[in-house]
Amino acid sequence: MSKLSLLLVKSGSEKWSDEAKKLYLKKINAFCKFEIIEIKSNSSSRADKEKKIEFEQEKILSKIQPNDHLILLDEKGKDFGDSVAFSKFLKKRFELGKPRIIFLVGGAYGVGEGVKQRAQDLVKLSSLTFNHHVASLVVLEQLYRAFCIDKNIPYHNQ
Repeated sequence: MSKLSLLLVKSGSEKWSDEAKKLYLKKINAFCKFEIIEIKSNSSSRADKEKKIEFEQEKILSKIQPNDHLILLDEKGKDFGDSVAFSKFLKKRFELGKPRIIFLVGGAYGVGEGVKQRAQDLVKLSSLTFNHHVASLVVLEQLYRAFCIDKNIPYHNQ
């Protein structure tokens, strides 16, 4: 089975978010080998938006191997409508047999064109905008839910 990774661009830390990430790391590892990779954003001013995106892009691309399957979380991505459809999507990605599937939460200004071009899939979490703390927890909870749906473990209610 493929390894699963959450690649996260972050700027700062929140205890509540860190604790929740640890909880989901443990829960998801019961289904597959899972890791959370955090990339620290630089502290450029808001005026240096392009510089910040370029800096983050270099760091992101350095963490991705040629055979990895990259899923970019993007506001223009595919909207699955419900968790069952997302679970089926995730299962199909595992069936591709890639060594690693990476879900990417980009920085505050999104990601550079090089990252967008590298991504095999774009997935929309919501029409709402979330900070990286909340976005990462939504992804983690949905990954856990997707595994529970696939394995018929009572967690998701229809």
